Amino acid sequence: MQERLRKELALVNLEIAKLSYAQKQGEAYEKLRERANELYEQIMFLKYDKIASDGEIDIYENKEEYSVKRYLITPCDEKKTIGYVKVAYGVSAIPRYGNIGYRIKEEHRGNNYAYKAIELLTEKMIEEGLEKPTIAVFSSDLPSLSMVEKLGGEIIHKAANRFDWNMYQIDLSKKLDQKVLRK
Repeated sequence: MQERLRKELALVNLEIAKLSYAQKQGEAYEKLRERANELYEQIMFLKYDKIASDGEIDIYENKEEYSVKRYLITPCDEKKTIGYVKVAYGVSAIPRYGNIGYRIKEEHRGNNYAYKAIELLTEKMIEEGLEKPTIAVFSSDLPSLSMVEKLGGEIIHKAANRFDWNMYQIDLSKKLDQKVLRK
């Protein structure tokens, strides 16, 4: 199946490459780009397993082993990515520390998807040995600053200016305790 999808994707990309600049402004181009994106996502999901859901979003984990894991965020029961969370396990000089990064597609922002995904991944990160990961946030990124505070992040590095990063640390065991108390 993967080979068939890859061949079709190659043919679609070849058709796109043949188009002139003027043709790339039209409807035919948009249809080809849409089909290429659909094929790419189908191929990508062959490497991922669903590991968590809250009824609104699903989390998929890459089956392959890496020290940095990418978890795809999708609407519940749909295989269309709306974003991802990347977790770097054991890349810090200090064991049990790592890093969390995330990205939500622009059209899906404002729905707390990154927060919900990190909440769903809390137990998984603890199982993997991560206790106090960091999250870097631009000091001018107000939605992300709000999310990190909601996660209980404590600032460990203050940005020197609005183009610099604030660095936060999250105690996952505290998050898990809070989660248990809410149930």
